[in-house]
Amino acid sequence: MSDIFYDEPSRAEFIDPFWLRQSQAILRIREAIGFPKTKIGEKITVNNQGTLIFLTYNRLSDIFASLVCLMEYDEIFTFLNDGFFHDPLNQRVLVRAFSLAVEDAVKFPVKPGEARVYGDYQPFLNGIFRTLKSYDFQVERGTVYPNIVNSLVMAFSQSANELPGVSSFQVMNDNIREQIRGYIPVYARINSGQLLRAQVKAIRLPSRK
Repeated sequence: MSDIFYDEPSRAEFIDPFWLRQSQAILRIREAIGFPKTKIGEKITVNNQGTLIFLTYNRLSDIFASLVCLMEYDEIFTFLNDGFFHDPLNQRVLVRAFSLAVEDAVKFPVKPGEARVYGDYQPFLNGIFRTLKSYDFQVERGTVYPNIVNSLVMAFSQSANELPGVSSFQVMNDNIREQIRGYIPVYARINSGQLLRAQVKAIRLPSRK
Protein backbone atom coordinates (compact mmCIF):
# COMPACT_ATOMS: atom_id res chain seq x y z
CA MET A 1 0.00 0.00 0.00
CA SER A 2 1.44 3.35 -0.99
CA ASP A 3 1.48 5.90 1.82
CA ILE A 4 2.64 8.51 -0.69
CA PHE A 5 -0.63 8.23 -2.57
CA TYR A 6 -2.67 9.41 0.37
CA ASP A 7 -0.26 12.09 1.53
CA GLU A 8 -0.03 13.67 -1.92
CA PRO A 9 -2.31 11.67 -4.22
CA SER A 10 -1.52 11.92 -7.91
CA ARG A 11 -2.21 9.95 -11.07
CA ALA A 12 1.56 9.68 -11.52
CA GLU A 13 2.00 7.88 -8.21
CA PHE A 14 0.44 4.49 -8.87
CA ILE A 15 3.87 3.08 -8.07
CA ASP A 16 2.79 -0.05 -6.20
CA PRO A 17 2.48 -2.95 -8.72
CA PHE A 18 -0.96 -3.76 -7.31
CA TRP A 19 -2.20 -0.23 -7.97
CA LEU A 20 -0.54 -0.15 -11.37
CA ARG A 21 -2.74 -3.09 -12.31
CA GLN A 22 -5.81 -1.28 -10.99
CA SER A 23 -5.01 2.19 -12.33
CA GLN A 24 -7.32 1.90 -15.33
CA ALA A 25 -10.24 0.88 -13.11
CA ILE A 26 -9.47 3.70 -10.67
CA LEU A 27 -9.41 6.36 -13.37
CA ARG A 28 -12.56 4.97 -14.98
CA ILE A 29 -14.47 5.21 -11.70
CA ARG A 30 -13.00 8.65 -11.02
CA GLU A 31 -14.36 9.85 -14.36
CA ALA A 32 -17.75 8.22 -13.74
CA ILE A 33 -18.30 9.94 -10.39
CA GLY A 34 -17.53 13.46 -11.56
CA PHE A 35 -21.12 14.68 -11.35
CA PRO A 36 -24.63 13.36 -10.55
CA LYS A 37 -26.29 11.24 -13.22
CA THR A 38 -29.97 11.79 -12.45
CA LYS A 39 -32.23 14.85 -12.38
CA ILE A 40 -32.86 14.35 -8.68
CA GLY A 41 -29.12 14.08 -8.01
CA GLU A 42 -28.49 17.29 -9.91
CA LYS A 43 -31.28 19.03 -7.98
CA ILE A 44 -29.88 17.87 -4.63
CA THR A 45 -26.42 19.13 -5.57
CA VAL A 46 -27.67 22.53 -6.75
CA ASN A 47 -29.93 22.99 -3.73
CA ASN A 48 -26.99 22.41 -1.38
CA GLN A 49 -24.64 24.86 -3.09
CA GLY A 50 -26.12 27.65 -1.00
CA THR A 51 -25.25 25.89 2.25
CA LEU A 52 -22.97 28.02 4.42
CA ILE A 53 -20.11 25.53 4.44
CA PHE A 54 -20.09 25.35 0.62
CA LEU A 55 -20.24 29.13 0.35
CA THR A 56 -17.29 29.41 2.73
CA TYR A 57 -15.28 26.45 1.39
CA ASN A 58 -16.60 26.28 -2.15
CA ARG A 59 -14.27 23.48 -3.28
CA LEU A 60 -16.14 21.07 -1.02
CA SER A 61 -19.23 21.35 -3.22
CA ASP A 62 -17.52 19.39 -6.02
CA ILE A 63 -16.66 16.61 -3.57
CA PHE A 64 -20.25 16.62 -2.36
CA ALA A 65 -21.39 16.25 -5.99
CA SER A 66 -19.19 13.15 -6.33
CA LEU A 67 -20.72 11.72 -3.15
CA VAL A 68 -24.23 12.31 -4.50
CA CYS A 69 -23.18 10.49 -7.66
CA LEU A 70 -21.84 7.60 -5.58
CA MET A 71 -25.14 7.43 -3.70
CA GLU A 72 -26.90 7.27 -7.06
CA TYR A 73 -24.71 4.39 -8.16
CA ASP A 74 -25.18 2.62 -4.85
CA GLU A 75 -28.96 2.88 -5.14
CA ILE A 76 -28.80 1.72 -8.77
CA PHE A 77 -26.78 -1.35 -7.80
CA THR A 78 -29.23 -2.07 -4.97
CA PHE A 79 -32.14 -1.72 -7.41
CA LEU A 80 -30.42 -4.20 -9.73
CA ASN A 81 -29.52 -6.53 -6.84
CA ASP A 82 -25.90 -6.10 -7.88
CA GLY A 83 -23.16 -6.42 -5.26
CA PHE A 84 -20.55 -4.39 -7.15
CA PHE A 85 -19.74 -2.13 -4.19
CA HIS A 86 -19.56 -5.09 -1.79
CA ASP A 87 -16.61 -6.65 -3.58
CA PRO A 88 -13.40 -6.01 -1.55
CA LEU A 89 -11.31 -5.15 -4.60
CA ASN A 90 -13.99 -2.76 -5.86
CA GLN A 91 -14.10 -1.11 -2.44
CA ARG A 92 -10.36 -0.46 -2.52
CA VAL A 93 -10.55 0.86 -6.07
CA LEU A 94 -13.47 3.09 -5.13
CA VAL A 95 -11.60 4.56 -2.17
CA ARG A 96 -8.68 5.40 -4.46
CA ALA A 97 -10.95 6.91 -7.10
CA PHE A 98 -12.69 9.06 -4.49
CA SER A 99 -9.33 10.28 -3.20
CA LEU A 100 -8.59 11.52 -6.72
CA ALA A 101 -11.94 13.32 -6.75
CA VAL A 102 -10.94 15.06 -3.51
CA GLU A 103 -7.57 16.02 -4.96
CA ASP A 104 -9.10 17.33 -8.18
CA ALA A 105 -11.62 19.46 -6.30
CA VAL A 106 -9.21 21.12 -3.89
CA LYS A 107 -6.03 21.44 -5.94
CA PHE A 108 -7.60 23.02 -9.00
CA PRO A 109 -6.09 26.50 -9.61
CA VAL A 110 -7.66 29.24 -7.52
CA LYS A 111 -10.02 31.48 -9.46
CA PRO A 112 -9.80 35.31 -9.25
CA GLY A 113 -11.72 36.52 -6.23
CA GLU A 114 -11.91 33.09 -4.61
CA ALA A 115 -11.75 33.54 -0.83
CA ARG A 116 -10.05 30.27 0.06
CA VAL A 117 -6.77 28.88 -1.23
CA TYR A 118 -5.34 25.37 -1.07
CA GLY A 119 -3.75 25.86 2.35
CA ASP A 120 -7.10 26.72 3.90
CA TYR A 121 -8.31 23.20 3.14
CA GLN A 122 -5.32 21.46 4.75
CA PRO A 123 -7.12 20.36 7.96
CA PHE A 124 -9.84 18.78 5.81
CA LEU A 125 -7.31 17.09 3.53
CA ASN A 126 -5.28 15.76 6.44
CA GLY A 127 -8.39 14.28 8.00
CA ILE A 128 -9.96 12.75 4.92
CA PHE A 129 -6.77 11.22 3.51
CA ARG A 130 -5.98 9.76 6.92
CA THR A 131 -9.43 8.16 7.03
CA LEU A 132 -9.28 6.91 3.43
CA LYS A 133 -5.91 5.34 4.14
CA SER A 134 -7.46 3.58 7.13
CA TYR A 135 -10.35 2.28 4.99
CA ASP A 136 -7.95 0.86 2.43
CA PHE A 137 -5.81 -0.71 5.15
CA GLN A 138 -8.84 -2.42 6.70
CA VAL A 139 -10.20 -3.78 3.41
CA GLU A 140 -6.75 -4.98 2.39
CA ARG A 141 -6.68 -7.04 5.59
CA GLY A 142 -10.08 -8.63 5.15
CA THR A 143 -12.68 -6.14 6.35
CA VAL A 144 -15.55 -5.62 3.91
CA TYR A 145 -17.54 -2.48 4.66
CA PRO A 146 -21.32 -3.08 4.72
CA ASN A 147 -21.73 0.14 2.73
CA ILE A 148 -18.50 1.74 1.55
CA VAL A 149 -20.34 4.76 0.11
CA ASN A 150 -21.83 5.59 3.51
CA SER A 151 -18.33 5.30 4.96
CA LEU A 152 -17.04 7.82 2.41
CA VAL A 153 -19.89 10.20 3.27
CA MET A 154 -18.99 9.89 6.95
CA ALA A 155 -15.30 10.56 6.20
CA PHE A 156 -16.28 13.70 4.28
CA SER A 157 -18.53 15.01 7.06
CA GLN A 158 -16.04 14.34 9.84
CA SER A 159 -13.12 15.86 7.93
CA ALA A 160 -15.12 18.97 7.00
CA ASN A 161 -15.70 19.58 10.70
CA GLU A 162 -11.94 19.95 11.14
CA LEU A 163 -12.00 23.17 9.11
CA PRO A 164 -11.85 26.50 10.98
CA GLY A 165 -15.32 27.88 11.59
CA VAL A 166 -17.08 24.58 10.83
CA SER A 167 -18.83 22.48 13.46
CA SER A 168 -21.68 19.98 13.55
CA PHE A 169 -21.70 19.64 9.76
CA GLN A 170 -23.28 16.45 8.50
CA VAL A 171 -24.39 15.27 5.07
CA MET A 172 -28.06 14.28 5.31
CA ASN A 173 -27.31 10.86 3.91
CA ASP A 174 -30.63 9.16 4.66
CA ASN A 175 -32.69 12.02 3.25
CA ILE A 176 -30.61 12.21 0.07
CA ARG A 177 -30.77 8.45 -0.43
CA GLU A 178 -34.53 8.42 0.07
CA GLN A 179 -34.96 10.98 -2.71
CA ILE A 180 -32.63 9.10 -5.05
CA ARG A 181 -34.15 5.72 -4.23
CA GLY A 182 -37.61 7.00 -5.08
CA TYR A 183 -36.41 8.19 -8.49
CA ILE A 184 -34.40 5.13 -9.58
CA PRO A 185 -37.46 3.13 -10.82
CA VAL A 186 -38.33 6.11 -13.04
CA TYR A 187 -34.73 6.43 -14.18
CA ALA A 188 -34.66 2.72 -15.02
CA ARG A 189 -37.51 3.18 -17.51
CA ILE A 190 -35.90 6.01 -19.49
CA ASN A 191 -35.16 4.83 -23.04
CA SER A 192 -36.27 1.34 -22.01
CA GLY A 193 -33.47 1.13 -19.44
CA GLN A 194 -30.70 2.05 -21.85
CA LEU A 195 -29.63 5.11 -19.85
CA LEU A 196 -29.31 3.15 -16.62
CA ARG A 197 -27.36 0.38 -18.34
CA ALA A 198 -25.03 2.95 -19.89
CA GLN A 199 -24.27 4.45 -16.48
CA VAL A 200 -23.51 1.04 -15.00
CA LYS A 201 -21.26 0.26 -17.94
CA ALA A 202 -19.42 3.56 -17.46
CA ILE A 203 -18.18 2.61 -14.01
CA ARG A 204 -16.87 -0.81 -15.01
CA LEU A 205 -14.00 -2.09 -17.09
CA PRO A 206 -15.03 -4.66 -19.71
CA SER A 207 -13.05 -7.35 -17.89
CA ARG A 208 -14.82 -6.70 -14.56
CA LYS A 209 -18.31 -7.75 -13.59
